[in-house]
Amino acid sequence: MLYEGYILEGLTVIKSIRDRFDGKKRNPFCELEWGNHYARSMANYNALLGLSGFRYSGVEKMLRLAPKVYEKDFRVFFSVDSGWGLISQNKGKKKQTVKIEVKKGTLAVEKLNLTVNKPVKKLAVQAGDRDIVGKIQKAVNEFWDADKMVTVRLDDDVNVVPGQPLVVEMRF
Repeated sequence: MLYEGYILEGLTVIKSIRDRFDGKKRNPFCELEWGNHYARSMANYNALLGLSGFRYSGVEKMLRLAPKVYEKDFRVFFSVDSGWGLISQNKGKKKQTVKIEVKKGTLAVEKLNLTVNKPVKKLAVQAGDRDIVGKIQKAVNEFWDADKMVTVRLDDDVNVVPGQPLVVEMRF
């Protein structure tokens, strides 16, 4: 439901399952809706991905962020094979900033697929204290909200490491 845009309905289902398996009436570590003896934290991880619209491809060095909730001031944890960290997004009337902070490991990024509400007039990208040249392109139609998606393609491959965040600022 979350992936199809039924946010309230999806969150209602998640809440009802969590209420049912609260440890008082039923075993909190055996939510049968998710699979017998499947841990609660892992079962709900897909909900986190659905709400954040997060996707990462190490092969393409592509990161996507398309929050379905709190998109004006959004922050989410991410975990991929090469590392983990936080991604935040702040949207205002005249600018949008996306910040990728790796806490442990590395994250190779060549392009970012991001949601925008207006056409982007100016782009600034920084990796740590280094300016990166990037271009805005229209996203391909594989995304469920492709009409709001843009691709930020970086001229240099960026390896995001702890203490050197990748910051993308788009002005409208």
